[in-house]
Amino acid sequence: MLVPRGQRAVARSATAIGFAAPLFTTLLSIVILKEKVGIHRWSALIVGFVGILIITHPGAGALTYGALFALGNAVLISTVAIAIRRVEKGFAERGE
Repeated sequence: MLVPRGQRAVARSATAIGFAAPLFTTLLSIVILKEKVGIHRWSALIVGFVGILIITHPGAGALTYGALFALGNAVLISTVAIAIRRVEKGFAERGE
């Protein structure tokens, strides 16, 4: 597929922000599910976040509608993952 040069950078940034969903899932699992996170997972979170920063090159013009939608998408995907874990935990506690 042929994409103009300027739009490639936008697509690359949106994809990188979308890959932040596991980072948000881990952070939300700490806050909502009270899961314990070890040093290895914290290290992976930091490395993943740095990787996203390298790909997206945040700056003054980085906060666009597309970036906000991609960020919102990542947060909503993480919220769904946390909700699924919470439901599974409820079923496990009841023995179903």
